Amino acid sequence: MAEYLHFRGAVAQAYAEGLSARLFEPFGRDLGSKVGKEEEVLELAAGSGAVTRFLPSNTLVTDLYADMLVHNPFGRERVVMDAEAISLRDASVDVVACGFGLMFMDLERAYPQIWRVLRPGGRLLATVWLPLEAQSFNRVANGWRPMFYKPFVYGDPAVIEADLRKAGFDPIHLTELVHEVSFDTCEDAARAFIGANAGMLNELGNEAEAGIAELAAHFQQLGASPCVGTMRAWLIEAIRPTT
Repeated sequence: MAEYLHFRGAVAQAYAEGLSARLFEPFGRDLGSKVGKEEEVLELAAGSGAVTRFLPSNTLVTDLYADMLVHNPFGRERVVMDAEAISLRDASVDVVACGFGLMFMDLERAYPQIWRVLRPGGRLLATVWLPLEAQSFNRVANGWRPMFYKPFVYGDPAVIEADLRKAGFDPIHLTELVHEVSFDTCEDAARAFIGANAGMLNELGNEAEAGIAELAAHFQQLGASPCVGTMRAWLIEAIRPTT
């Protein structure tokens, strides 16, 4: 992962405190509803638990960043693990779950690893954002500082399906999820989106507070109090064939 996308220290804290419950948990609930209580689950890029809280209690919870796992109290065990080099034996889990993490991975490495650890008939369940134009908050933020949110998107269904089929998954289903996301104020929204974006913080440097004020002014178009937008994601369900 590019260093400017890291999730450490204050960035991890801002993600956990400012974005997790408001932005990610509604989609985490959708993903978790697809998992049976008795299934053995590996979660990748688990972050602060926006998906984990809706998964079985025996889930093995992993993330590339220990600082993210500090904020995640769920699951059986929390382990620092690279999704591109999963340290589990072959065919060892029923489900691999991943909420908004695939876009940060080298998928030519990660998808075969996921396929390898799934049992035949096992499933990859993942959420990814639709293109920026479909996301209220990200569209406004990207209009303020173009390109900062591009690395967070993996939204072309044809590309997703082709990547998964190349790794051996079949069948593959994509379902569009839509949720309204609300922050108490535009400043709260701006502080959350900037604080959890290491690249944005690096660009702003000592002008972070001024940047928050600028972005908050742009977010006013979504409503002042509360600040409300619509976010859209794909829920991916990809199967490792039984033969």
